[in-house]
Amino acid sequence: MTNLTKKQEDYLPYFVMLDIIQESGGVNMFGAPAQLRELHPELNKRDSVDVVGEWMKSKVVGGS
Repeated sequence: MTNLTKKQEDYLPYFVMLDIIQESGGVNMFGAPAQLRELHPELNKRDSVDVVGEWMKSKVVGGS
């Protein structure tokens, strides 16, 4: 990952887990916030949605 925002850098520990979830293929990534909350109970719903959204943005190839 390159050119991450400060927010995305702060979320890197969660991004690693999201990469593992994605690679497993067992969860639709739009269901990832709930999975993330199960694995990291310190996250509330809003935070988990934000983490997944930032992770998705970090995966965009050739963004603006």
